[in-house]
Amino acid sequence: MWTRPGFNFVLFWTGEHGSALFCWWRPKWEHGAPGTRRKDGLCVLECTMFRRVGTTPLASDLIRAATVALETEDARNDLALDRAGPISMLITGVSSEKTKRGRAPRHRAGRCFAAAGWAYMDKRTKRADTWLCCPWRNPWSRSCLTITL
Repeated sequence: MWTRPGFNFVLFWTGEHGSALFCWWRPKWEHGAPGTRRKDGLCVLECTMFRRVGTTPLASDLIRAATVALETEDARNDLALDRAGPISMLITGVSSEKTKRGRAPRHRAGRCFAAAGWAYMDKRTKRADTWLCCPWRNPWSRSCLTITL
């Protein structure tokens, strides 16, 4: 139980010069039960964990790869994406205090996500003071599927 309640898709990479962990999360909003929706009301996939140790590959390349991995059958199954419906975007929150040791003082928190094409957004919570988002269209949503006979 080291991930958040709901659906999680965990990616782990290891190589000669480092390793990385990435976790996508979504709550079970389609159930409609109390506590199954995000408190902010968004229908999004959230990167709740990203940790890179070592020198290669670049963090932004790992983020791009984790985004592409959302189009795999494993992601479809682990995140129950065929039942999720429309998902407006991908988001992540970064604590500038918790990440300051791992980045240059002149760099803004979340810089690796920005380098991967994500945009800063106006949102603040207790656990993260910097938020970023990336547009994403759920390829597995029933409303997005086209059936040809």
